Amino acid sequence: MQPSEPMLRGSGDNPISPSLLANPLDFIREDHLRDEAEDLFPLLARRCTEEDAIEGAVDRIRADQDEAMRLLPGVRAMLTRCLDRGADLSTKERGVLSMFAGHVRRHLVAENAILLPIARARLTRADLRILSKHMRSRRGLPDFPETTDVE
Repeated sequence: MQPSEPMLRGSGDNPISPSLLANPLDFIREDHLRDEAEDLFPLLARRCTEEDAIEGAVDRIRADQDEAMRLLPGVRAMLTRCLDRGADLSTKERGVLSMFAGHVRRHLVAENAILLPIARARLTRADLRILSKHMRSRRGLPDFPETTDVE
């Protein structure tokens, strides 16, 4: 990539800026390569109303993520073999890649179109501070200084 080219959002070419951790929902939108479910899903379960129907969305996201992760070792292996020998993928391999891409795409769409908008509406500032703190901690980054703003 040339220095003058704009960075594509979520391209994976460069790490996501840790400064986005100040707004953890924006960070999640930009960095789908990490699983923040261990913090975000429980927070949503506590804050959402029955009308949000968040359980169904979370179940769909987890199912697609789990299936993509199950397929990932095979996808890596077939792509490595393809690149190493310079041969085309077989019809079966293309089918596996298509299934993998479908699961990843559904995960991203559900996360961006359903989960994150509901999180923006339901999570409190305190929830977002906790989410940010845990995300920073998992990455070995220092926490932001405490603020005294009122909820």
